[in-house]
Amino acid sequence: MKIVFVLSIYVIFLFCVTLTSPDVSYTFKLFLQAFVLFSPVFLFQYFKSIKNDRLFKYLLIASGCGWLFFTIRSIFFLSANPGAARLLATNATAYDNVLIGGGYSLAYGSAIIGVYLFDIYINKHVINKRLRVLILVIVILFAINIIKTESTITAISFFLGLMISIIYKGLGWTELKNIKTRFKQIFITTCLVFISLIVVYNYENIGSIINNLTSSQSSAIEIRLNEIGRSMEYGLKADYLESRFTKPFETLEVFFENPIIGVGYLVGFNELESKSLGVGNHSEWTDALAMMGITGGIPFLLIYYYGTKIERNYTKKIVSPAWIITMIIMGLFNPFQSFQSHFALFFLIGGIGYFISANSTTEKKRHYY
Repeated sequence: MKIVFVLSIYVIFLFCVTLTSPDVSYTFKLFLQAFVLFSPVFLFQYFKSIKNDRLFKYLLIASGCGWLFFTIRSIFFLSANPGAARLLATNATAYDNVLIGGGYSLAYGSAIIGVYLFDIYINKHVINKRLRVLILVIVILFAINIIKTESTITAISFFLGLMISIIYKGLGWTELKNIKTRFKQIFITTCLVFISLIVVYNYENIGSIINNLTSSQSSAIEIRLNEIGRSMEYGLKADYLESRFTKPFETLEVFFENPIIGVGYLVGFNELESKSLGVGNHSEWTDALAMMGITGGIPFLLIYYYGTKIERNYTKKIVSPAWIITMIIMGLFNPFQSFQSHFALFFLIGGIGYFISANSTTEKKRHYY
């Protein structure tokens, strides 16, 4: 498998750049971390190799139930402790061993799974009525948890993904042979992403426009809109979003100055310490290039590329790439590397795609006969 190959190159890179370190535990720690983070890749490949679909399905169901358990716990905990996810991101023991699935990490994975399930729902890839209701409930729970997590970029990426999924539905994503339809899909998606970036960058100016348009506050709707406008114009989020938008470009400057092996080895690939070297630590894709250069960064990014190809190969693209676009945008302005997000990408989505493909093939055979 290509994904295993590029993962091996990534691990070999980590080994090579730590050869000069006198601390053997440093190398062992990086190996162990890489193994744990990318273990869902091997888990998926194992269950596909033994060809036991029943056991595979049971594990997917059990994993999904576990994910829902942590999602519901997270919703209640974050409702009682606003801002807890942000605190846990910097101090994992701030609330002892609270079981909420990792806060931000759970939200990252939930965002791409949520968009994927929503696409399945609106395109009726699942016919069973009870299962369709369950899928809708899951998407709603994911949406609530993402909002409660208070990760602005994750929430924007998630709801943008839902919008793209709806647009693809209207344009007929499954009409693969219609070149004009496919061109419209790509064009509108590009425009939507571009417009979204403009909105993020001009967050404060948009708030000012809303304020001016609703200054009379002559109705309840205008009052609410005016409150939103004031929050956007004078709140702290305007500067916050603008800074997050520029971080990937700042990190790329570090990459261009150190294009071969990056700067990560200088600080033991420690994210917090790498800030002193100019790495933004809020863009998984550009951070990888800055930390590992072309030698390690490209194999690292290819792991995610081939991770999306797993689902694409099984479903033959009957599911729209809205979830992939969500992941790309989220990873461009957010950290993304975590066990939860990897489990969602490399195991859950790949597994769901596999069984959707199997069910679709069965239905076609029944219709044929």
